[in-house]
Amino acid sequence: MAEPTIKIKRSSVAGKTPTTSNLSLGELGLNTYDGKLFLKQDQGGVGVGTTIITVNPWGVGVGSTGYNTYFTAGNVGLGITNPGSKLDVLGEVTINTSVVYGSTTATTTATTANQSIFATLSATTYRSVEFLIQSTQGTSYQFEKLITVHNGTTTYDSEYANVTNENLVASYVTDISGGNIRLLVTPASASSTTYKIQYTAIKV
Repeated sequence: MAEPTIKIKRSSVAGKTPTTSNLSLGELGLNTYDGKLFLKQDQGGVGVGTTIITVNPWGVGVGSTGYNTYFTAGNVGLGITNPGSKLDVLGEVTINTSVVYGSTTATTTATTANQSIFATLSATTYRSVEFLIQSTQGTSYQFEKLITVHNGTTTYDSEYANVTNENLVASYVTDISGGNIRLLVTPASASSTTYKIQYTAIKV
């Protein structure tokens, strides 16, 4: 015997959405053009469908493209399976193809000068970067903004602000190494120091 073929109510019209009269409670509808799946929802809990909802409201992948969007309790996660805010993104965000936003965390445990704590932005892709750096060592806290621009081989920095509650936690410079813009730190203490970094980079 041939394998059975099961088909559900469907439409190949772009944007077509079923109405409550098109579907029975528990029945599915499929838009084969948009790739959307619909069902009738019983919002009153009385066995009567009152509205149509989209089971997969967003197109998050086609063909062999990996699906990497997650929905949890009203939150949306991109690259993160348990989003903790309305939009939670793991990785960089690019706007208008020319500006990238991102964040990272690093730790040092020695006072070695000019240790690299960030080196993921290509110098051939990005011309300038703004770093917001929060550093913590014990009960000492420091926050500062560092901006940099480069000519392909050399970086030029300006420290826009530096705020501490006690002693200086660290000092920062940038350079280019291995084709990447690097953020370098010289910690004031050999004890563990944690750095939380937000950055905005503008393309060449």
